[in-house]
Amino acid sequence: TRPFNYTGPGQSPQFLVPKLVEHFAERRPTIELGNLDVVRDFSDVRAVVEAYVRLLSVEQPPSVVNLCSGVGRSLRQIVDDLTELSGHHIEIRVNPAFVRASEVHRLVGSAATLRATLGDLPCQDFRETLAWMGVDVTLVQDVGVAGPHRLPARLAEFADSDAIVVVAGMEGALPSVVGGYVACPVAGGAR
Repeated sequence: TRPFNYTGPGQSPQFLVPKLVEHFAERRPTIELGNLDVVRDFSDVRAVVEAYVRLLSVEQPPSVVNLCSGVGRSLRQIVDDLTELSGHHIEIRVNPAFVRASEVHRLVGSAATLRATLGDLPCQDFRETLAWMGVDVTLVQDVGVAGPHRLPARLAEFADSDAIVVVAGMEGALPSVVGGYVACPVAGGAR
């Protein structure tokens, strides 16, 4: 696979979209950015997970497939969306150190092979992804298959979750165990 940019809650603010979301969520007065007019292909991490899961079940997958939305968004569009979603206006300062002299202006993937292989994938409007990133993320650790007796004591921490992403050890059985306790979708696998 050739993944393009993807994002979602819990991603480090060292990445562009989470940095923007954090600044808007905290209602900071200013942010330093580079070129506002570059166009990139951003996907919701939920769609990327779904694509990986479905690709694993394809008998003869293509040798190369782009994991992308096929839709370009400029940094300026993302800032405008966050302004509209939050009602907060932020002063953008262009930092010359963040502007790359040889930067590709438009980098958008072709999702043709992905769609031909998997058919339609769930596609969130990117504004929904940005809104989703504004919610709290709960990290629950050390409830693996080796210690399933610890899981019921932690269920209240994520009982109202809209979705759960489970990362397990080599056996990859934990998503099924967690799925038996909750009503929301569970995605995951082995590391």
